[in-house]
Amino acid sequence: MTPLISILVRACNVNRFLPAALQSIARQDYLRWEALILDDASDEDVEGVAAPYLRADRRFRFVRNPIRLGRPGNLNRGLALACGEYIAVLDGDDIWRDITTLTKLATALSTRPEASLVTASAVEVDERGKDIRYFSNGYSSDRAIRERLLIENTIAHNAVCYRKKDVLATGGYNETLRYTEDYELWLRLGLQGKLFKFSDYLASYRIHGANIGIRKRHNQIIEECAVVWRYRYAYPHFWLALMNRLLAFISLCIPKNTRRVLARALRYHAVRMSLID
Repeated sequence: MTPLISILVRACNVNRFLPAALQSIARQDYLRWEALILDDASDEDVEGVAAPYLRADRRFRFVRNPIRLGRPGNLNRGLALACGEYIAVLDGDDIWRDITTLTKLATALSTRPEASLVTASAVEVDERGKDIRYFSNGYSSDRAIRERLLIENTIAHNAVCYRKKDVLATGGYNETLRYTEDYELWLRLGLQGKLFKFSDYLASYRIHGANIGIRKRHNQIIEECAVVWRYRYAYPHFWLALMNRLLAFISLCIPKNTRRVLARALRYHAVRMSLID
C-alpha cells in the first residue's frame, strides 16, 4: 500500500533506546505508514540495531547521511524522501505509548481540513521508561493553544501530525536553528491554519543525559527568546513569554539542591492554595 503517513525517526547516538522506538512503531494498528530511520552520521552502528526491523517489515527504510546535518537538516532530508502525505515524528530515544497513536493522529488530521497541525499529549519518562511527569493536556482548541504557545511550547514533537505539503510550502524546518526547530515550525504552521490538540497521552518523551534540553538548556532558552521575538506580533502575551524564559534562565544559575528545595516548597504552596480555593 502507498503510505499515507511517513514517520521521521531521528537516530543519532541513541542505539540503546532505538529498538523500543521502532517496536512502538511496528505495533501500531494503523497500516498505511512508512518509517524513515534517519541516521545522522551517528558514531554508532544504527543500521545494525535497526536490521531486525528492516528485514521483518519493508515499511521501515534506512537512510544514512554521509555527514552530520544536525537536527533540522536531518528532518528536512527525511521530508524530501518521504512518500506519505502526512508526516509524524518519533525520535529514536522516544516511544509511542499506544497502538492507536497513528490511527488517532491520522483521523484527527484527515477530519480537520482547516488544521495545519494536530497533536496529542505526552508524558516525560526516565531512561528506563518510568513516568516522571504528565505534560498538561489542556489548551486543546485552536484559540487556547494560540493563547499559550508563545509563553511555552505545549506541543511535543513526537506527538504531532502535519501535512508534508504545508511544511514544504513554508520552507521546511529552519536550519539556522539548533535547538528550537520544532517550536519555530509550530508557530509558523499556526499562521497557515488551525492547531488542534486532543487529550490522550500517546507519546513518551525520554529524559536522559544526552538530551538537548539537559546539556544545552542555556543555549536553548536564548534561541527560544529569538524565536519568541520573531513571532511577537503573531501571537499574544509576548512580554509574559519573554519573562518566562528569563526566569527559566535565572533558575539554571541556582544550585541544584536549592532548586529542589524551592520546587518542593512551591509544589506544597500550590496544593494548599488549591485546597483553599
